[in-house]
Amino acid sequence: MIITKIIGGLGNQIFQYAIARHMSLLHKDEFSLDISAFKEYKLQDYMLNRFNIIENIIDPANIKFHSKWPLIKDLLKMKPNEFYHYKEKYKFQYDERVLSQEGNVYLDGSWQSERYFVKIRDTILKDLTVKTPPSSRNLELLQEIQKKNSVAIHIRRQDYVNNPKTLEFHGSCSIEYYKKCIAMMCERVPDPTFFIFSDDPAWAEQNIKTGHSSVYINNNGKENGQEDLRLLSNCSHFIIANSSFSWWGAWLSTNRDKIVLVPKPWIRSKELTVKDMIPSSWVEVPSD
Repeated sequence: MIITKIIGGLGNQIFQYAIARHMSLLHKDEFSLDISAFKEYKLQDYMLNRFNIIENIIDPANIKFHSKWPLIKDLLKMKPNEFYHYKEKYKFQYDERVLSQEGNVYLDGSWQSERYFVKIRDTILKDLTVKTPPSSRNLELLQEIQKKNSVAIHIRRQDYVNNPKTLEFHGSCSIEYYKKCIAMMCERVPDPTFFIFSDDPAWAEQNIKTGHSSVYINNNGKENGQEDLRLLSNCSHFIIANSSFSWWGAWLSTNRDKIVLVPKPWIRSKELTVKDMIPSSWVEVPSD
């Protein structure tokens, strides 16, 4: 049995789901989701239930954790409620050992690299289809996105700008970053239409000017992140923020010729590297 701890925003939740989904297929084993942390975590809601995922929710109350993987001779002695607590050591970096773990494993981390699940891309794409049909307004937007040379712009501001600790760790993409990316897209994409997503839509509409046809998405709100993700992932090209939500919007796109522009650096911390997080075909653009 594989258990994955689910916590954080929607983008983080999808990363945590995707690694467990892959491990379950690799080892022909069941997997479950531990969402108990949301009882205390009030910044975001659990949102994976909006998608066509395999959703086996488990109560971890009676689980006994082992911090060290038992020896082979001890594996058969492990009880059904005993799990190896595999805690991520380095955020944003691929750990080649984790996918090979068999038996009762409890995954505790962010797992933010496509290398954990890219081999089952088609499965992830299928799982992350939204259960419910789009509303009339979202359907109109979806049809407009699909018939135009759509370029998504994602801007994340609220917690990155308003929380000093979050800002110190992540940083926030500057207006100059978006100006550079817009100019690059205009050089590469004929007759683009920009679709602008943000957790601060009023700021985005006031400050992000493309000089081309632009649509500001402001009808869904934080509580309907799955709707914005569906719209975002149907765009043809992407200017993303240093956000796991917009990372997934770009990754889920099935446009083989997509251009994805990402901020560099992804985070302000000098102690961490994100080389395993950014797919090789994506283009890094200075964000300061």
